Amino acid sequence: MPSMKLIVSGATGFVGQEIIRQSLSHPKIAKVVALARGPIVAPEKLPEGADASKLKSVVIQDYAVYPDEIKKEFSGADACIWTVAITPSKAKTYGFEVVKRICQTSAIAGLRSMHEAGTASPFRFLYMSGAAAERDQSKTPKFMPEYSLMRGETENQLLALASNLGGIELAVAKPGYITASGDLTRSALAAMVGLVSGIPSINVVDLVAAMIDQVVGGFEKEPLMPEDLIKIAGTLSKTTLFHGCEFIIDQDVWREPPLQGRAISANCVDPVLILKELDRTVMLPKKFTIRRRKFANMFSSLLAGLVALATFASGAATACNQTALLEFADAYVFAHENGQVSGLENIAENFTYIENNKTHEITSGIFYNAFVIDHRHTISDVIECATYTELIITRNVSGASTPHVIGTQIRHNPEDMSCYLIDLLVSSPGSWLFNATQTLYWAKRENWTLIEEGKRDSREALRTAADAYLDMWSNKSAIDAVPWGTPCARLEGSVYTGNGGPNDSCKPGIPTNNNQAPNSHRRYVIDESYGSIDVMCIFEHLANAPDSHEFRMENGKLRYVHTITLADSAVVHP
Repeated sequence: MPSMKLIVSGATGFVGQEIIRQSLSHPKIAKVVALARGPIVAPEKLPEGADASKLKSVVIQDYAVYPDEIKKEFSGADACIWTVAITPSKAKTYGFEVVKRICQTSAIAGLRSMHEAGTASPFRFLYMSGAAAERDQSKTPKFMPEYSLMRGETENQLLALASNLGGIELAVAKPGYITASGDLTRSALAAMVGLVSGIPSINVVDLVAAMIDQVVGGFEKEPLMPEDLIKIAGTLSKTTLFHGCEFIIDQDVWREPPLQGRAISANCVDPVLILKELDRTVMLPKKFTIRRRKFANMFSSLLAGLVALATFASGAATACNQTALLEFADAYVFAHENGQVSGLENIAENFTYIENNKTHEITSGIFYNAFVIDHRHTISDVIECATYTELIITRNVSGASTPHVIGTQIRHNPEDMSCYLIDLLVSSPGSWLFNATQTLYWAKRENWTLIEEGKRDSREALRTAADAYLDMWSNKSAIDAVPWGTPCARLEGSVYTGNGGPNDSCKPGIPTNNNQAPNSHRRYVIDESYGSIDVMCIFEHLANAPDSHEFRMENGKLRYVHTITLADSAVVHP
């Protein structure tokens, strides 16, 4: 009879879903506690003998916070496979503290909460990390050093915590690139990553089979490196193992050296298939063979082409959908109009809500009231897969005065357009130069319409101008680098530097003390079609005030600047 109770964190993720699928058919697993930000249902296509009744969906709002009603679901658990993290590819779009909180703080809080709930002894906790995570904090990894060291530090902290708590067996799974059967993009990237780094990839089915085997039967070793996971998966396979990887080009064969394990099949990438996917033609030699003895020199012209194609295929497959961006921005505005967030769909597993530079639960944020939107302005950025929306509000739907000016950056995963970050600034009475009625008056008199193609400034020009402007507080020479325009008007809170005339200037009030702390932690949304760039940042010289500066450029010159700053108006502006 099955007896094991398994906790799966991050159950809606790429790996988490496969853990659920395999666990429901495992003969030794009696109950699967699926921990996720949204409800989990059993997959439609389950293996033979699977029992969907084993599944218990547990919704958690924040992986770093465990209310008693969630802890009670952990009671008596025998093991946990922890998959919650921000991947390296997505880490670049977050602030490092957000990445660290999700990858490290959440895992430590999760393990501690499970122990407090009264799990079985021994309780096996398998933390899924990555092959590049570096435990030796004195080293400087070549690949994303800050991220790699943080993931390695997390491994160290979890091992130490398990030892201190007692009754816990902990191991870290460190797979290489994870592929999926039938996913051409992942297979192409796996080939590229493997050849460049020397780290073997593994199919998600094999990875999950190996991890479940280890939490059920006990850890063979710690850590479980890529080759360990491939070996374990290979011993579990009931099918004939592959002993090589063939690339068919005409009648010739490109063969890699024999590698152990069924997972090697995931490394096979047929260049012809990639070409068909991209719908383009590349001339190849009629006769072409790379023999085994030449494997060390695999960076041949064809391999270079394959790597380039793999990169291209990845980019093509993950193009950001502008329509989806704007539809979500519409849903976000609708949420403010209705005072509820239930209409926000396609939320990512590792979704984060940041209000005024602090992480919150979205249900505890500004969405407590249904507002009348007096002014809305949205730009979209398909490179960053993000939008920025400015809202000016003077009243709620009941007519009561509720003045706010809100600036919001929303970021999406280009692969599935799921929203992983809503980052907003909410200014209200008491904020820097705040008067929503006056802000509305001036905003309605400005022209932020679409700019004709051929007259638009480039992304680089927009970002250079914005950075120069924000550098003025810490660098006097930046003043001359700003492309000042005439007319140009700055709407700073509610104070306008112009009057709508041809001689309006954005220069009044620019800093005269240029040796102050920098404006740091800048986050950009750029829309060339509207000549606009929004930069959210921290105004360090104003007591680390959350800030947004949106710029409009026309013909290479600044035309408008809008600021939202959450500093106290009593603070003297330098």
